Amino acid sequence: EKKGMKKEDKKEEVPTSSSSAGEGQAQDFSEEEIKRRLFLYFALCTKKPDLLNGLVETYVKASTTVRRVIHKQSNRLIRLIQPQHLMRLITTFPKGGETFILQVIYILTENKAPSSQLVSIVKGIYENQRDARFLLPILSGLQENVIRNCLPQLVALPPKNLHQGLERLLNNKSPPIPLSEILTLLHLIDPKDSSVPLINIIKAITYCLE
Repeated sequence: EKKGMKKEDKKEEVPTSSSSAGEGQAQDFSEEEIKRRLFLYFALCTKKPDLLNGLVETYVKASTTVRRVIHKQSNRLIRLIQPQHLMRLITTFPKGGETFILQVIYILTENKAPSSQLVSIVKGIYENQRDARFLLPILSGLQENVIRNCLPQLVALPPKNLHQGLERLLNNKSPPIPLSEILTLLHLIDPKDSSVPLINIIKAITYCLE
């Protein structure tokens, strides 16, 4: 006697890595398939922003291809989410989600000064992780003494990243620290004592003078 088979409901998920097929052969999802699944999940996120946590968890575990697509396609979604939901996401993101969260912070500070709440949250991340990348999008909201103390760590970052932060800082109508002071501090950085590559210091000074 045959028993009826109960069909399981299919749950739409964002692919996180290659799936195995046949005898251990990897079969990658196409970029279009990744986008299709992402857009379905994005639509849910706009209705229920707490689902963003699942998106970041997927990003952390995903293959390089999936991470690249998520990073590229998430800009519009992030702009549709209310800032208070993004703030919660920034405070609770898992290890490995740093690049995605940086993208969120950059969008939150796009064409405007960072809020005091965001500055406080991001400073906390920096103090815990000592990852100077997080300070770049909020430089214009930091106090002068904080910028003074962390400038060597900022200059040690890849020049492209540092230039993004300096551009926002120097284009601010009321920068927390004047350009002349930044140049003085850059000249005072000793590559031997600070482990900052000399080429980085030169590039930072050159950028400020352009």
